[in-house]
Amino acid sequence: MSESKNAALSFSQNPLLSTLKAAKNHRVYTVQQDRWWTYGFLGVNKLLDDLFNLEICI
Repeated sequence: MSESKNAALSFSQNPLLSTLKAAKNHRVYTVQQDRWWTYGFLGVNKLLDDLFNLEICI
């Protein structure tokens, strides 16, 4: 398993996550890590595109 998948799994199993409003409303999504780190702050637009596409698919 890749390091990013391990991090995502660890995060999703953290008991603190279930206390967040977003998690309670099933609004927690994963995005591609390379979008953020590769493009820096400009990658935010790509992340928002990903999130928008998730909303359409749900």
